Amino acid sequence: MPMTNVRVSVNVPAEKPEEIELVDRIIDAMAEAGAGTVGRYERVALVIDGRETWRTGEGAHPYNGRPGEITSARTKRIEMRCPSENLATVVRAIRRLHPYEEPVIEIARLEDPSF
Repeated sequence: MPMTNVRVSVNVPAEKPEEIELVDRIIDAMAEAGAGTVGRYERVALVIDGRETWRTGEGAHPYNGRPGEITSARTKRIEMRCPSENLATVVRAIRRLHPYEEPVIEIARLEDPSF
C-alpha cells in the first residue's frame, strides 16, 4: 500500500532579520523531523510571502500586538510534504521553535498522483 502523505503548513513571523532566519531554522527542523522529501530531493519547501491579521483576546500573551487590538504583520508561510507517520514529530519540531503562543499549523491530506 502506498505511503500516505500530508502537507504541513505553518505561518512564521517575517518582519525582523532574526525572524527571516527563523524561517530557515523551522524548515531545517521540519526536514530533520521527516518532512520535505520528494523523490531524491530533501528539505523541499514552498515559502510564500504573506500578511497575517488578528485581534488578540483577553488573557493571551501575544508575540506581537496587545489584547483587544487588531494587529497586522508580515509573515512567511512554509509548506512541506510529510509522510503521515512523521506528522507528530514534525509538528513538535515546529512548536519547539515557533515564537507564537498559538502557531497557525494546518495539515492537509495529499492524494497519490501516480495513476
